[in-house]
Amino acid sequence: MTRWLKWMLPLVAVGGLWLVKPVLAEAPAPATTGIIKGSVVDKDGKPVADAKVSVESLVQQEHPKKHQAADGDHKKKERGKHYKEVAKAVSDANGDFTFTVEPGEYRVWARKQGVGSGQAETTVVASETVTVKVTVEKRK
Repeated sequence: MTRWLKWMLPLVAVGGLWLVKPVLAEAPAPATTGIIKGSVVDKDGKPVADAKVSVESLVQQEHPKKHQAADGDHKKKERGKHYKEVAKAVSDANGDFTFTVEPGEYRVWARKQGVGSGQAETTVVASETVTVKVTVEKRK
């Protein structure tokens, strides 16, 4: 009897895992994106339709700042904010726009010829929606 158990127990255990695995595979994956929902308005707060809207992701990196140091070194490392465009859209008739992006820090730009441009910064968290309002106006 013990010999039979020695061989059957591992088979039963593997068979049990086989039955559990499909259940585990069907569990929903955790959300890996968030939403930036916003509107473009003019300086009077009126919606701006057909504005070009772009979303830029903040990239923290060291970059060379060229200058000549006393020792002849031509490169010096400097830390700073740099942005990389990740999405573009056009605002709808109500000035609204929506982007689905990965979690992180973002800058949202809006531009409309004859009206002006503006920006807003925001932080996106997975599974959440952030709301931004971008006011566009002509620069002086």
